[in-house]
Amino acid sequence: MKNLDVFIIDPDTTFLIRLKDIVEQATDLSVVFTAAGEQHAEITDQLEIAAPDVLLLGINRPDSEEMDIFEEVRKNYPRLPIIILPLHSREGAEIALKTLKEGAVEYINKTSSDTGAYHTREHFRTRLIPVIQAMPRINRTLLAKHKNLDEQIEKQDQIPISKFDQSLPNIDLLTVAGCLGGIPALYRLLSKLPRDLPVPVLVVQHVPKIFSEVLAVDLNSIIDLSVNEAQNGSELKAGEVNIAPGGYHARIKRTNGKQTISLFHEPYAKVYRPSMDIMLESTSDIFKNRVLAIYLSGGGSDGIEGAKALDKAGSQIIIQNRQTSLLWDLPQKIDILAIDEGSYPLDRLGHQITERII
Repeated sequence: MKNLDVFIIDPDTTFLIRLKDIVEQATDLSVVFTAAGEQHAEITDQLEIAAPDVLLLGINRPDSEEMDIFEEVRKNYPRLPIIILPLHSREGAEIALKTLKEGAVEYINKTSSDTGAYHTREHFRTRLIPVIQAMPRINRTLLAKHKNLDEQIEKQDQIPISKFDQSLPNIDLLTVAGCLGGIPALYRLLSKLPRDLPVPVLVVQHVPKIFSEVLAVDLNSIIDLSVNEAQNGSELKAGEVNIAPGGYHARIKRTNGKQTISLFHEPYAKVYRPSMDIMLESTSDIFKNRVLAIYLSGGGSDGIEGAKALDKAGSQIIIQNRQTSLLWDLPQKIDILAIDEGSYPLDRLGHQITERII
């Protein structure tokens, strides 16, 4: 199998050198070109010559040369996967979200939110390298067809609230889990659901601190459901979406007859905080067979143990299908276990939710 050719652009020359070294330590990756953003003309020529398998693009500011490069590459090379490397700040989170909505496949923060310093080599080895290595399995046909997400949502037909009239829900909680490719899918899924959904929604997406807050604020401004970043002690309420915050694990607890969200840091052994497994295992403990879990596009294995726990409790699991997933690794693992009740195109998941609620 041939090495994956990686093209790296970042405004910081020191970081470029460091990142090139980190990437080339992986035996199946080769860096074919590195450049600072101001070398715009040279970058355009070299992209054509190198024909890389993936572009790593550092963007520090929304009005930067690198953002112009992102928009140009998306226009001229729509099948080329772009992984964004923003700073770990609110502005960096806004850049990450904007580019994901416009066709970036993933983002990895390059600095720490606590210190502002560049992350350790271990961070890039465990977070960035596996994402690069997943690029051969990306649905490039879907990537090439990606349209502006906000425009897509405006054109979507929402499921009418009348669907839920005079019926008691068959479930008590809707959970949505996703990873790579899951953010655009989450927008499209939630935008189909009406404001007065008769059950609460809990979302676990692999995101870091700050990004989950920016994501919740943006979703809340676009869709009809009320969306919040979960806080410690947040109560689950019908028609409200809680997004598990980055940097914490989220678990459901029953307190004084109410279902609330508990946030905590340990175990550190989990690669991602929040962990899908921890959240989903707790929902099966509290809600038993009254959970509907949706698995969206993503990779890795976090979420598998949670799915097994839900299945054992008798809850329902449905997955996004291969054709509409940017990366089908995680849904496929659920499918192989034969514990889901079907895989559906993204545009049909909202209707499946409706049918299973009522």
